[in-house]
Amino acid sequence: MNRLMIRWQQKCGVALYWLTWPGLWLYLYSSQRTRVLVVCGQQVLLVKTWLGDGKWSLPGGGLHKREDSRQGARRELLEETSLDMPVDSFKLVDHRQANNHGLVFAYDLFVIEAVTPLPVRRQPFEIVDLGWYDYRQLTDEQLAPDARAALRTWFKK
Repeated sequence: MNRLMIRWQQKCGVALYWLTWPGLWLYLYSSQRTRVLVVCGQQVLLVKTWLGDGKWSLPGGGLHKREDSRQGARRELLEETSLDMPVDSFKLVDHRQANNHGLVFAYDLFVIEAVTPLPVRRQPFEIVDLGWYDYRQLTDEQLAPDARAALRTWFKK
C-alpha cells in the first residue's frame, strides 16, 4: 500500500476513533487486554492501528473469553504483525492500567527479546503501519501512553 493511501486510512481511523469514543469507553472499561514489547537491542517493534489516535503503540489487544493472557498476547502479536513466536518466549513484566484519552483498561505487559529484528508484515484491516524503531529517536508525542510507559520501564534497567 502506498504512503498516501496509508495516511488517508489513518486520518479516517483517527476521526472514527473520536466519533466512537463513548462506545469505546464502555467496551474497554471492563476488558482485559495485553501488550507485547518486542525488543532487539535498542530497537522496538511498534504498530499504528487503523482505529486509534495516530500514535505508535505496542502490538496487543483484547483477550477472548476464558483465554489465557499469554496465549492472547501470542495470538494478537501474530494477527497484527505476522510474528509467530513460541508461547514461552513471552515474559510477563507487569499487570498495568492504561489511560489513553480517558479510555481506561487493564492489561498484561509481556516482553520478547529478539536477537535480530524479525521480519514483520502488517494485518491490513487493523494495522496501518508497523516497523522497528530505535527507541532513542522516538518522542513522547509519537507514542501512546501505555507504549511510552513500557519503553521507559524497559530501557531504564
